[in-house]
Amino acid sequence: MPEAGVPWRLAMNAWLSAHYGVITTARLLGMGCPDSSLAGLIKRGDLITIARGVHRSAHVAPHEDQLLVAACALSPHAVVGFTSAAKHWNFRRIPRRGPHILLAHERALNIPGLIVHRCRRIDPIDVVDCGDLRVTSPPRTIFDCADMIGADATESVIEQLLDQQTCSMWMLTETLRRLGHHRRPGTRTFRAVLGRRPAWRRAVQTDLEKRVRDGFGEAGLPEPEAQYWIETPAGNRYRFDFAWPSAMVALEVDDSWWHAGAAASHMDKSRDLEVATIGWLTLRITEVDVDTGLPAALAKVAAVVASRMAVPQSAVAPAGVGDAA
Repeated sequence: MPEAGVPWRLAMNAWLSAHYGVITTARLLGMGCPDSSLAGLIKRGDLITIARGVHRSAHVAPHEDQLLVAACALSPHAVVGFTSAAKHWNFRRIPRRGPHILLAHERALNIPGLIVHRCRRIDPIDVVDCGDLRVTSPPRTIFDCADMIGADATESVIEQLLDQQTCSMWMLTETLRRLGHHRRPGTRTFRAVLGRRPAWRRAVQTDLEKRVRDGFGEAGLPEPEAQYWIETPAGNRYRFDFAWPSAMVALEVDDSWWHAGAAASHMDKSRDLEVATIGWLTLRITEVDVDTGLPAALAKVAAVVASRMAVPQSAVAPAGVGDAA
């Protein structure tokens, strides 16, 4: 192709490679691409027009992010939101629905295939600039998604955000205070989930742990410490998913992905043996237990915890150090 080595063509190819395969007309003209060459690129099928003023490379497989990039390029008021923002932040348990853009009520945006949600309130604190994309912040994202994904998935994502220290309970509560309105999507579910979660409770790491914790009450188990650290006389510190310090019982929820293989099994057993030297008993529940017989498994855990609480552990175990920090 005669234009293959010209500066604007090299600049265009570099841009497309680094920006989801999307480029605007204004960007191309700014690189020195003549109008006639742009028309030729479109006519030959090298560029495919997404909407007036924005194009994608025919040599990059089409995907949802290209529509989102196009929206953010065409309108400075467009913000990636809902499950598309949740996907960007790697939220768990998010269905593949989209692409979603949040836009102020008075603004216009017309891109075929794009789902546009109009909103009267998009505060600067709710928007994160991610280069080609403007994305709703994690607290705003889970607020907006709450009604869409349901209470259980919303609770799981909130645990994820708190565990990863992406945001705090205060930030989530403040988001509800600012945005909560009976007519705004997300308010009902988000308020219900936050309302029943104690602010002091330490977050669990995985959705599997959340499912186990949800069953503690029905099994008659007292509230455990989550993400509990135990230190041994050798100076090693180990973190357990749940623990009842007064009974010196720890509970691990084993996901097959993390605990598969001989090496992982050996590490688990070695850790369990080391904390046993200071009187701690480690119980384990697998994802198979969670999926097929969680009530029965937790009933056994409850029986063990109750029996250990009946005997002062300080009378039968060596001294050890444990905390939930």
